[in-house]
Amino acid sequence: IRRPPRSTLFPYTTLFRSTVTIKEDVNQGIYLCNIAMHIAPNDIPKILGDFICNLRSSLEHIAWQLSQLPPKRTFTKSELKRICFPVFEQRDRAYENLRGLFPPAVANVIDDLQPFNRGAAFPDHPLWQLHKLWNLDKHCVIPVSPTSMEFSFPHSNWQAIARMRVFEDHLEVRFPLRVAWESPVKFEPKVSIKMLFGEADGEGLIVSWVRLREIYDFVRHDAIPRFATFFADAPASAR
Repeated sequence: IRRPPRSTLFPYTTLFRSTVTIKEDVNQGIYLCNIAMHIAPNDIPKILGDFICNLRSSLEHIAWQLSQLPPKRTFTKSELKRICFPVFEQRDRAYENLRGLFPPAVANVIDDLQPFNRGAAFPDHPLWQLHKLWNLDKHCVIPVSPTSMEFSFPHSNWQAIARMRVFEDHLEVRFPLRVAWESPVKFEPKVSIKMLFGEADGEGLIVSWVRLREIYDFVRHDAIPRFATFFADAPASAR
């Protein structure tokens, strides 16, 4: 059994960056700081799509191998086309038909991994979210945007003395110049950008960069290892 390789998606967090521009106006006694967020590079949605597709496909590959384990059954052509790793929000007839393509012991493990076990909270399940993103990627590029930004200055009361203005492409923060000059450390902001992926329309899904990591970890370190014992006990011809 092979787990999906370590992702190459997460190092790209450094591409979602901000630019800080500092200007000191001695005549007016103003310390002016402009903070601008950059649009996500064009390559990021493509890499994200590959990441989602590869992660979901790892479950499809293992589903095929699991269906071939003893006690092996003879499949019809129609059944062979339907073999997949099921991800369902409710336990209905369609789900029962799919689980019937696997040995009973395997089907029981698949049951344990289903989003429907969480009841109304099924949208929070990592496999449901992965499946949603996978379907979205089939039809369009997964939207990526720098949707929120957090920042702070090295001053305990900076929010009370700062004056802020929001523009379409940047944020302007002003301080009395003496505040910056009297600072014991370099008076520059610490900026962090929260990236969101997906779409919110209809039954859409929006996930953060952190959530993508959690989905990846769930598949690689939780879901797939549950099936390892089946392959350890299987004859070589079934692996």
